[in-house]
Amino acid sequence: MSLTTFKSAERWYGLEESGRKPNTVRIMDATPDESYSVQAGDRIRICLAHDPAVYFERDLTDVSVIGDICGKYLLVWSWRP
Repeated sequence: MSLTTFKSAERWYGLEESGRKPNTVRIMDATPDESYSVQAGDRIRICLAHDPAVYFERDLTDVSVIGDICGKYLLVWSWRP
């Protein structure tokens, strides 16, 4: 069981918290491998970027590697609304 934490801009935070946008796209430096696979009980915490004390947590459902851009990797983290 793990907890992944990201900060979200106010523009996106409300949509993500409400479930209208149950995912986040991130550019990662690390090489995608099995560490990005979702295990039972894995969760994601999304914090409001300018106030990390404001956050919500959800069960992760998927982490998808979309591709690579200039030596970095584009991933989509999805959760159950």
